[in-house]
Amino acid sequence: MATFSIISLGCPRNLVDSEYIINKLHKEGLQFKQDIEGVDIAIINTCGFIKEAKEEAIDIILDVVDLKKKGRVKKIIVGGCLGQRYGRELMEEIPQLDAVMGINWDQILDVIKNFNEKKILKVRRERKLL
Repeated sequence: MATFSIISLGCPRNLVDSEYIINKLHKEGLQFKQDIEGVDIAIINTCGFIKEAKEEAIDIILDVVDLKKKGRVKKIIVGGCLGQRYGRELMEEIPQLDAVMGINWDQILDVIKNFNEKKILKVRRERKLL
């Protein structure tokens, strides 16, 4: 059974989205872990509007990339507003990312199922109601 953890940054909406992600993946048989170290999939739900929030998100992404380099995380998904606004730049500047999603969390299962094919950039213009 694949394991995952989620880091939720920013606004209360991101907490709601993170709860949605946890429930959706749990229903599909993935196991949620509080501690990010040792998981198969690390999900980072970001804020991308305030300068300090963007800096915090990048710092955390780079911390998780370090865990991946050490073999303590297998795959990294970045989503939320930072991914929505800067998805292509994130993929180019941080090649260790496996997927950047934006705010389209309803498609997270498709992203996870297609990890092994290629890097994934999946950003939608408007937010779908969860």
